[in-house]
Amino acid sequence: MKNIITRTIIGLTLAVALTASAQTLTEYKAKPPGKARVEGTSSIHDWWVEGQIISGLFSVDKETLLKGQPGDVKATAKVIIPISSLHSSSGSAMDSVMYDYMEVEKQADYRRIVYMLDSLKITKAPAKAGDPIECVSKGDLVIHGVTNKIDMPVTIQPVEDDCLLIKGQIKLKMTSFNIKPPEPKIGLGLIKTGDDINVSVEWKVAPAKKD
Repeated sequence: MKNIITRTIIGLTLAVALTASAQTLTEYKAKPPGKARVEGTSSIHDWWVEGQIISGLFSVDKETLLKGQPGDVKATAKVIIPISSLHSSSGSAMDSVMYDYMEVEKQADYRRIVYMLDSLKITKAPAKAGDPIECVSKGDLVIHGVTNKIDMPVTIQPVEDDCLLIKGQIKLKMTSFNIKPPEPKIGLGLIKTGDDINVSVEWKVAPAKKD
């Protein structure tokens, strides 16, 4: 009987602790428009592709985040960028080249970029309230069906209407995601694209409305 009571008390304690932990996270949803930009080089000129569709959810211990003190912050996130929303600086012909090399027609998970946050840490306190909070995010980035773990510096800034503006930037290689750097046929094979790319994101999120 004593063991049953003990197990019951432990179970209730854990349930309360888990509930309290869950309640500390404030949920946010994407607020359009966002901005996703990929920049690279080729043998003839620099290039970029850009889109404004970024969907997903972000949950965070808002109180700890806005205090801005260096250290870990409880947070989860899933960010989704449709490949079809990205458009080239060189026009629709290069859009087609990009979609071909990313094999978007091959299978469904090739048609989007997905980032799933594992951990968030404040690295530097803001100079004053309202300034961007410097952080490092760790998580899984999925492109072309390939998952790579990345560490991405981000800033999170409180803005109007209780929203948050999240900005991040990271350097990647196409070949790390099994993508061959394009050699467009429209250039008779003379155009060669560099493997290195720079990816930047601006993502505004708003508090999720409760039913």
